[in-house]
Amino acid sequence: MSVLDITAPSPLTPVWDELITGLTMGIIVADERGQVHATNDIAADLMRLDKSELLTGNRPEGWQARDDTGAPLPDWADLVGQVLRTDTPMSTPMMIVRHGQPTSRIWADYRAVRPAFQVAIQADPSLVKDAMEQNIILVSPTTLLVALRTIDNLWRNERQNENAQLIAERAAKLYDKLRLFVDDMEGLGGALDKANQTYQGAMNKLATGRGNVIRQAESFKQLGVEVKRPISPDLAQLAQTESFSENASLVERHPAEDKVN
Repeated sequence: MSVLDITAPSPLTPVWDELITGLTMGIIVADERGQVHATNDIAADLMRLDKSELLTGNRPEGWQARDDTGAPLPDWADLVGQVLRTDTPMSTPMMIVRHGQPTSRIWADYRAVRPAFQVAIQADPSLVKDAMEQNIILVSPTTLLVALRTIDNLWRNERQNENAQLIAERAAKLYDKLRLFVDDMEGLGGALDKANQTYQGAMNKLATGRGNVIRQAESFKQLGVEVKRPISPDLAQLAQTESFSENASLVERHPAEDKVN
Protein backbone atom coordinates (compact mmCIF):
# COMPACT_ATOMS: atom_id res chain seq x y z
CA MET A 1 0.00 0.00 0.00
CA SER A 2 1.27 3.49 -0.83
CA VAL A 3 0.64 6.69 1.10
CA LEU A 4 1.12 9.80 -1.02
CA ASP A 5 1.70 13.19 0.59
CA ILE A 6 0.28 16.35 -1.01
CA THR A 7 0.30 19.94 0.24
CA ALA A 8 -3.07 21.48 -0.79
CA PRO A 9 -5.36 18.63 -1.86
CA SER A 10 -8.84 19.73 -0.81
CA PRO A 11 -9.93 21.27 -4.16
CA LEU A 12 -8.28 18.33 -5.97
CA THR A 13 -10.02 15.54 -4.05
CA PRO A 14 -12.33 14.60 -6.99
CA VAL A 15 -9.27 14.47 -9.26
CA TRP A 16 -7.40 12.17 -6.91
CA ASP A 17 -10.46 9.96 -6.47
CA GLU A 18 -10.71 9.51 -10.23
CA LEU A 19 -6.99 8.80 -10.57
CA ILE A 20 -6.71 6.15 -7.85
CA THR A 21 -10.08 4.40 -8.07
CA GLY A 22 -9.05 2.00 -10.82
CA LEU A 23 -5.58 1.18 -9.49
CA THR A 24 -4.79 -2.37 -8.39
CA MET A 25 -2.98 -1.30 -5.23
CA GLY A 26 -4.13 0.46 -2.10
CA ILE A 27 -3.59 4.23 -2.26
CA ILE A 28 -4.11 6.81 0.48
CA VAL A 29 -3.67 10.51 -0.36
CA ALA A 30 -2.93 12.54 2.77
CA ASP A 31 -1.60 16.02 3.52
CA GLU A 32 1.22 17.02 5.84
CA ARG A 33 -1.21 17.01 8.79
CA GLY A 34 -2.13 13.38 8.19
CA GLN A 35 -5.62 14.28 6.91
CA VAL A 36 -6.77 11.75 4.31
CA HIS A 37 -8.31 13.39 1.25
CA ALA A 38 -8.72 10.46 -1.10
CA THR A 39 -8.39 6.69 -1.02
CA ASN A 40 -9.63 3.59 -2.79
CA ASP A 41 -11.44 0.46 -1.69
CA ILE A 42 -8.29 -1.68 -1.76
CA ALA A 43 -6.54 0.55 0.78
CA ALA A 44 -9.61 0.51 3.04
CA ASP A 45 -9.75 -3.29 2.86
CA LEU A 46 -6.03 -3.64 3.68
CA MET A 47 -6.44 -1.30 6.65
CA ARG A 48 -9.53 -3.27 7.79
CA LEU A 49 -11.58 -0.09 7.75
CA ASP A 50 -14.54 1.28 5.90
CA LYS A 51 -13.62 3.89 3.32
CA SER A 52 -15.60 6.51 5.24
CA GLU A 53 -13.63 5.71 8.42
CA LEU A 54 -10.38 6.09 6.54
CA LEU A 55 -11.44 9.47 5.13
CA THR A 56 -12.84 10.90 8.37
CA GLY A 57 -10.10 9.62 10.65
CA ASN A 58 -12.57 7.75 12.83
CA ARG A 59 -11.34 4.36 14.00
CA PRO A 60 -13.48 1.54 15.42
CA GLU A 61 -12.95 0.49 19.00
CA GLY A 62 -9.98 -1.83 19.42
CA TRP A 63 -8.36 -0.90 16.06
CA GLN A 64 -4.63 -0.16 16.04
CA ALA A 65 -1.81 0.15 13.51
CA ARG A 66 1.52 -1.27 14.76
CA ASP A 67 4.91 -2.02 13.27
CA ASP A 68 6.12 -5.59 12.75
CA THR A 69 7.38 -5.79 16.33
CA GLY A 70 3.94 -4.96 17.70
CA ALA A 71 4.86 -1.44 18.82
CA PRO A 72 2.37 1.36 17.99
CA LEU A 73 3.26 3.30 14.87
CA PRO A 74 3.84 7.08 15.01
CA ASP A 75 1.01 9.33 13.97
CA TRP A 76 0.56 9.71 10.20
CA ALA A 77 1.26 13.45 10.46
CA ASP A 78 4.69 12.62 11.89
CA LEU A 79 5.40 10.06 9.18
CA VAL A 80 4.46 12.27 6.22
CA GLY A 81 6.22 15.22 7.87
CA GLN A 82 9.41 13.19 7.95
CA VAL A 83 9.00 12.33 4.25
CA LEU A 84 8.54 16.01 3.43
CA ARG A 85 11.56 17.14 5.46
CA THR A 86 13.90 14.57 3.93
CA ASP A 87 12.35 14.44 0.42
CA THR A 88 13.05 10.72 0.66
CA PRO A 89 10.47 7.91 0.27
CA MET A 90 9.97 5.79 3.36
CA SER A 91 8.79 2.19 3.59
CA THR A 92 7.66 0.46 6.75
CA PRO A 93 5.93 -2.82 7.61
CA MET A 94 2.54 -2.38 9.22
CA MET A 95 0.34 -4.73 11.20
CA ILE A 96 -3.36 -4.05 11.74
CA VAL A 97 -4.59 -5.19 15.14
CA ARG A 98 -8.22 -5.55 16.27
CA HIS A 99 -8.80 -6.08 19.97
CA GLY A 100 -5.20 -7.20 20.42
CA GLN A 101 -5.28 -9.73 17.57
CA PRO A 102 -3.39 -9.20 14.27
CA THR A 103 -5.78 -9.16 11.33
CA SER A 104 -3.47 -8.23 8.44
CA ARG A 105 0.13 -7.42 7.63
CA ILE A 106 0.94 -4.90 4.94
CA TRP A 107 3.91 -2.93 3.65
CA ALA A 108 3.35 0.84 3.56
CA ASP A 109 5.30 3.15 1.25
CA TYR A 110 5.28 6.87 2.03
CA ARG A 111 6.10 9.06 -0.98
CA ALA A 112 5.77 12.80 -1.54
CA VAL A 113 3.88 13.67 -4.71
CA ARG A 114 5.13 17.25 -4.75
CA PRO A 115 8.81 16.60 -5.66
CA ALA A 116 7.91 14.22 -8.52
CA PHE A 117 7.26 17.10 -10.91
CA GLN A 118 10.46 18.85 -9.85
CA VAL A 119 12.51 15.70 -10.35
CA ALA A 120 11.08 15.23 -13.86
CA ILE A 121 11.91 18.82 -14.84
CA GLN A 122 15.40 18.54 -13.41
CA ALA A 123 15.99 15.34 -15.35
CA ASP A 124 14.68 16.80 -18.63
CA PRO A 125 14.32 20.62 -18.64
CA SER A 126 13.07 20.50 -22.24
CA LEU A 127 9.75 19.03 -21.03
CA VAL A 128 8.35 22.48 -20.29
CA LYS A 129 9.44 23.88 -23.67
CA ASP A 130 8.12 20.88 -25.58
CA ALA A 131 4.79 21.12 -23.77
CA MET A 132 4.49 24.86 -24.44
CA GLU A 133 5.06 24.25 -28.15
CA GLN A 134 2.07 21.91 -28.03
CA ASN A 135 -0.02 24.50 -26.13
CA ILE A 136 0.27 22.43 -22.95
CA ILE A 137 1.13 23.73 -19.49
CA LEU A 138 2.75 21.27 -17.12
CA VAL A 139 1.54 21.68 -13.54
CA SER A 140 1.94 19.93 -10.22
CA PRO A 141 -0.71 19.55 -7.52
CA THR A 142 0.62 22.67 -5.82
CA THR A 143 0.60 24.80 -8.98
CA LEU A 144 -2.60 23.52 -10.58
CA LEU A 145 -4.92 26.03 -8.88
CA VAL A 146 -2.57 28.91 -9.72
CA ALA A 147 -2.49 27.80 -13.35
CA LEU A 148 -6.30 27.52 -13.45
CA ARG A 149 -6.70 31.01 -12.00
CA THR A 150 -4.23 32.36 -14.57
CA ILE A 151 -6.12 30.69 -17.40
CA ASP A 152 -9.42 32.05 -16.05
CA ASN A 153 -7.95 35.58 -15.96
CA LEU A 154 -6.69 35.20 -19.52
CA TRP A 155 -10.12 34.11 -20.74
CA ARG A 156 -11.73 36.98 -18.80
CA ASN A 157 -9.38 39.47 -20.49
CA GLU A 158 -10.12 37.91 -23.86
CA ARG A 159 -13.86 38.31 -23.28
CA GLN A 160 -13.34 41.91 -22.20
CA ASN A 161 -11.36 42.62 -25.38
CA GLU A 162 -14.10 41.04 -27.47
CA ASN A 163 -16.69 43.14 -25.65
CA ALA A 164 -14.65 46.30 -26.22
CA GLN A 165 -14.48 45.58 -29.96
CA LEU A 166 -18.21 44.87 -30.05
CA ILE A 167 -18.93 48.12 -28.19
CA ALA A 168 -16.77 50.06 -30.67
CA GLU A 169 -18.62 48.52 -33.63
CA ARG A 170 -22.03 49.28 -32.13
CA ALA A 171 -20.96 52.82 -31.24
CA ALA A 172 -19.90 53.45 -34.86
CA LYS A 173 -23.25 52.15 -36.14
CA LEU A 174 -25.13 54.28 -33.60
CA TYR A 175 -23.17 57.38 -34.66
CA ASP A 176 -24.05 56.77 -38.31
CA LYS A 177 -27.72 56.37 -37.41
CA LEU A 178 -27.59 59.61 -35.38
CA ARG A 179 -25.98 61.46 -38.29
CA LEU A 180 -28.73 60.29 -40.67
CA PHE A 181 -31.38 61.28 -38.11
CA VAL A 182 -29.90 64.78 -37.82
CA ASP A 183 -29.88 65.11 -41.63
CA ASP A 184 -33.54 64.05 -41.75
CA MET A 185 -34.47 66.54 -39.00
CA GLU A 186 -32.73 69.36 -40.87
CA GLY A 187 -34.57 68.39 -44.06
CA LEU A 188 -37.85 68.25 -42.15
CA GLY A 189 -37.20 71.72 -40.69
CA GLY A 190 -36.55 73.13 -44.17
CA ALA A 191 -39.71 71.49 -45.49
CA LEU A 192 -41.74 72.92 -42.59
CA ASP A 193 -40.34 76.42 -43.27
CA LYS A 194 -41.24 76.12 -46.95
CA ALA A 195 -44.70 74.80 -46.04
CA ASN A 196 -45.19 77.77 -43.69
CA GLN A 197 -44.18 80.21 -46.41
CA THR A 198 -46.65 78.56 -48.80
CA TYR A 199 -49.32 78.69 -46.09
CA GLN A 200 -48.71 82.41 -45.46
CA GLY A 201 -48.93 83.11 -49.18
CA ALA A 202 -52.19 81.22 -49.47
CA MET A 203 -53.66 83.02 -46.42
CA ASN A 204 -52.60 86.35 -47.90
CA LYS A 205 -54.65 85.63 -51.01
CA LEU A 206 -57.49 84.18 -48.97
CA ALA A 207 -57.94 86.60 -46.09
CA THR A 208 -55.10 88.97 -45.27
CA GLY A 209 -53.94 90.51 -48.52
CA ARG A 210 -55.24 93.36 -50.58
CA GLY A 211 -58.32 92.29 -52.52
CA ASN A 212 -58.42 88.97 -50.67
CA VAL A 213 -60.96 86.42 -51.77
CA ILE A 214 -63.00 86.37 -48.55
CA ARG A 215 -63.56 90.14 -48.64
CA GLN A 216 -64.73 89.95 -52.21
CA ALA A 217 -67.00 87.01 -51.42
CA GLU A 218 -68.49 88.81 -48.42
CA SER A 219 -69.31 91.82 -50.64
CA PHE A 220 -71.78 89.63 -52.57
CA LYS A 221 -73.86 89.30 -49.41
CA GLN A 222 -74.21 93.12 -49.40
CA LEU A 223 -75.51 92.88 -52.97
CA GLY A 224 -78.29 90.54 -51.84
CA VAL A 225 -76.76 87.12 -52.56
CA GLU A 226 -78.14 84.55 -50.15
CA VAL A 227 -75.78 81.95 -48.61
CA LYS A 228 -76.70 78.77 -46.74
CA ARG A 229 -73.89 79.01 -44.18
CA PRO A 230 -71.55 81.96 -43.63
CA ILE A 231 -67.78 81.81 -43.59
CA SER A 232 -66.14 81.71 -40.17
CA PRO A 233 -66.86 85.10 -38.56
CA ASP A 234 -63.31 85.43 -37.22
CA LEU A 235 -61.79 84.86 -40.63
CA ALA A 236 -64.32 87.17 -42.31
CA GLN A 237 -63.58 89.91 -39.76
CA LEU A 238 -59.84 89.44 -40.31
CA ALA A 239 -60.33 89.85 -44.06
CA GLN A 240 -62.40 93.06 -43.57
CA THR A 241 -59.87 94.44 -41.01
CA GLU A 242 -56.94 93.92 -43.30
CA SER A 243 -58.85 95.53 -46.17
CA PHE A 244 -59.80 98.51 -43.99
CA SER A 245 -56.18 99.00 -42.93
CA GLU A 246 -55.04 99.10 -46.54
CA ASN A 247 -57.78 101.62 -47.47
CA ALA A 248 -56.86 103.83 -44.52
CA SER A 249 -53.27 103.86 -45.65
CA LEU A 250 -54.35 104.99 -49.12
CA VAL A 251 -56.49 107.81 -47.65
CA GLU A 252 -53.60 109.04 -45.53
CA ARG A 253 -51.29 109.15 -48.55
CA HIS A 254 -53.68 111.22 -50.77
CA PRO A 255 -53.30 114.61 -48.97
CA ALA A 256 -49.59 114.43 -49.15
CA GLU A 257 -49.74 113.69 -52.86
CA ASP A 258 -52.18 116.65 -53.42
CA LYS A 259 -49.80 118.91 -51.52
CA VAL A 260 -46.97 118.00 -53.77
CA ASN A 261 -49.09 118.64 -56.80
